[in-house]
Amino acid sequence: MSFNPARFSVANRAFVNAVFVLVIALGVWSLMTIPRELNPRVGFNWAFVTVIWPGATPQEVEDLVTIPLEDEVFSVEDVDVITSNSRSGSGFVWVKFEQISEAEFERRLDDVRARVIAVDLPEDAEDPIVESFSSYDFQPVVTVAVHGDVPERTLHDTTRWVEDELRSLDGVADVESFGMRDRAVVVEVDPLKLEGHGLDAADVESALRLTSLNPPAGVIKLGGSEYLLRTRSKVEGAEDVARVALRAGRDGRRLLVGDVATVRDGFKDRTVSARFNGDPAVTLALTKNERGNTLRIASDVRDLVERVEPRLPPGVSLAVTNDESLLVDIILGVLESNALIGLLLVAVMLFLFVGWRGALVAVLGIPVTFLLAVMALDWSGFSLNGNTLFGLILVLGMVVDDAIVILENAFRHLQDGKNPGRAVIDGVAEVASPVAISTFTTLAGFLPLVLMTGVIGKFMRIIPITVALVLLASLIEAFWILPSHFVDVMGLLRKKSHEKTNRTGLDRLRDEYVAMLNVMLRWRYAVLPAAVIMLIGSLFLIPLIGVELFATDEYSTVQIQVTMPDGTRLEATDAVVERFESMAAGLPDHELEAVIGNSGILQTADEWQFGSHVGQVWVDLVEATDRDRSVAAIIEDLR
Repeated sequence: MSFNPARFSVANRAFVNAVFVLVIALGVWSLMTIPRELNPRVGFNWAFVTVIWPGATPQEVEDLVTIPLEDEVFSVEDVDVITSNSRSGSGFVWVKFEQISEAEFERRLDDVRARVIAVDLPEDAEDPIVESFSSYDFQPVVTVAVHGDVPERTLHDTTRWVEDELRSLDGVADVESFGMRDRAVVVEVDPLKLEGHGLDAADVESALRLTSLNPPAGVIKLGGSEYLLRTRSKVEGAEDVARVALRAGRDGRRLLVGDVATVRDGFKDRTVSARFNGDPAVTLALTKNERGNTLRIASDVRDLVERVEPRLPPGVSLAVTNDESLLVDIILGVLESNALIGLLLVAVMLFLFVGWRGALVAVLGIPVTFLLAVMALDWSGFSLNGNTLFGLILVLGMVVDDAIVILENAFRHLQDGKNPGRAVIDGVAEVASPVAISTFTTLAGFLPLVLMTGVIGKFMRIIPITVALVLLASLIEAFWILPSHFVDVMGLLRKKSHEKTNRTGLDRLRDEYVAMLNVMLRWRYAVLPAAVIMLIGSLFLIPLIGVELFATDEYSTVQIQVTMPDGTRLEATDAVVERFESMAAGLPDHELEAVIGNSGILQTADEWQFGSHVGQVWVDLVEATDRDRSVAAIIEDLR
């Protein structure tokens, strides 16, 4: 006798119901804890190599750092494009790979690390940093602006403190600052004093370079232990630099840097500037890790801002901008409400055609099916995002297909006078193969989408995976859980006239359908050409309707991109950016939330550009429900 899952379900109803409750509990827990975000993580197959070389000129960085790195990395397999940027004190190499799998990219990334280590870099250059880049890095979850018309050192120190607080939040992967200059010690050498002591600027540079390190001084062995000694010669501020010895005389007196130069605390040259509503600012962009919850991180950031604001220096304020959680909340809310409406409609249809008890049995399986799928998504490391919910809604009407087929057949056996247990066992035995084959053929139609390549393929991959998980969960529910519920529900009451009325109504509807089908078959030579004409005609309507992969959601943010000729000084670019800021600030108060200006950086849909000739202005608008005009109308007004 072949295995019949319904026989096990009916014979072990207590166990099945316990599993049912356990699935509900674990599923609800997964639904509460699964990361929520706007889009799934997508790897771009990009690698960044950064080398810090303090004191080096851009030409030195290019000749001794970026060009050797480019030459070495170019031989790595599957490299598509290499871009480099050489600045004072640092070199940056951007490696774009061809469209390869994530596993293959990780191997290529290891190859890049191995090749970079093999490059003979200057001795005083820091170790290279090799990082990958994904959509999480490309789109920050939320941005915090530290702003105020205060001295730069006050803004700098406050930003460092706030940045450390933000890094401690759960789910935050990184906090990147824009507009903050690193502190530096400025040494202005007096040529006459140097000449008087028989020295030149190279002597001062050599002495300072030695003090920028904490070199090892050997090892002490005591008993069975070894202790590494390190000399502390690294200077921390202007006073330490001023006390650096250039040479010692025979009388024991030392010549110090402060004797031949003016030393003061300052900042490195500015490469990126930022303003918030006209005030000097530093923007802190937060990115999340794979298990981070966008909604929770944004909420934690807002709570942190409220908590630390009373402790800020006078004149310094914090503002939360570019909050992705607002859009995530709206989109997920719309999708969830659509799912609930769809669930309600499915329940109503089932009630009309199979009666309230049949509808109850089928509807009980819907949450179990979806919660099983959510558990599988959560335990597999996926998140709940727009694509996941799209897959869930797409398959909403399919989850009850298996249940309806089994219920209809079980009802037929029940009408033949069998008890509920025997009716559902026999009903499942007769339709098990067609139901399973139907599910697997549907899976066969969706799963090839997993094989799509490129960024779009990575972006859409979660949709067929979600559909497959839901359909498999519905098959499990229909074979192992539904029979138990059928016996429990049908055993509560005897069949009543309500079900008979509903099934009589269904019979009438079936009779009308058969009559219409007979007419169509009688005029089949006219119906078939008409159907072909309608199909061809509908194809010509596609260009009129337009095609897009996903509907465009309205972001309450406008970006003004500024690109000046190559070689433009940062000050000139910043002046143009400031003019656009003033124009944006002229929008009505009931439409405008904030205006953030950046010079030296430009974030486009394809890449991030750094340079003195680029800039951008972010215009944060109030939510669509709080303003009269659309974003498109506001953009047209700004133009």
